[in-house]
Amino acid sequence: MKINVLDRISLLNILPQKGGMKTIILKEDIEKKIKVKQEELKKIDFVEVDGKSEFNIEKAEKLKIDLEFTNAELDLIKDALDKIDKQEEFTSAHVKIYNLFK
Repeated sequence: MKINVLDRISLLNILPQKGGMKTIILKEDIEKKIKVKQEELKKIDFVEVDGKSEFNIEKAEKLKIDLEFTNAELDLIKDALDKIDKQEEFTSAHVKIYNLFK
């Protein structure tokens, strides 16, 4: 699956913060895969200004990496999306992630 920097950041924000041991291990495994690297930050012109992160959105959308997720990792992501949907907390940032994984 090809996934860009923006989608990886959005995905980081939907993963559960608490759960059982298996959930947290899966979450950490996913985070390792989708973590934005220093060289990627340079490519998207990332800077911090007055405590806020800024970057070139167009470059971030174009910069993609190929990732593979295990079935258990995919299930965790789908469960997180289902939870957001049931709580009616979907935002436009979640829609793209939803379409990638559902």
